[in-house]
Amino acid sequence: MIYPDPCNPNPCENGGTCKPNSDEMDYSCECLTGFGNKTCSEMDFCKYPEDGNNGEKACNGVTCESIDDLKTFVCQCDESQYFDYSNFRCTDIDPCKWKLCDGRRKCVIKDDNVTCECKEEYTEDDGKCKRKNSKLKDEVFLCVCV
Repeated sequence: MIYPDPCNPNPCENGGTCKPNSDEMDYSCECLTGFGNKTCSEMDFCKYPEDGNNGEKACNGVTCESIDDLKTFVCQCDESQYFDYSNFRCTDIDPCKWKLCDGRRKCVIKDDNVTCECKEEYTEDDGKCKRKNSKLKDEVFLCVCV
């Protein structure tokens, strides 16, 4: 049986080359750099544009992941890092940046745990940080502006 040529007209977009499959009923496209999927219709933002001003260059050797629906890319670092797009490099995550401690406590990392401990001028007492050597009790003051 003779089948119509699946490559006529060429279903491949963006300069892709159509190749009939062995069954002659289907085809595959050889896409130019920067394009992908069955018909070469999706841009690979890690590889496009070819002039080198693309995601792979911006990721500076880190894994680049193209996100076609958003028409962009992301740079993937190890899970203990994030990609700093202003300096184009992976940077260690500082867990204390995201740990909110009250004004009497400081962030401390011990054995991979992030906790809040009393600052040097305070001492822990019954779960609360109280000022050392203070004649004042932990009273609450209310300031009224006039």
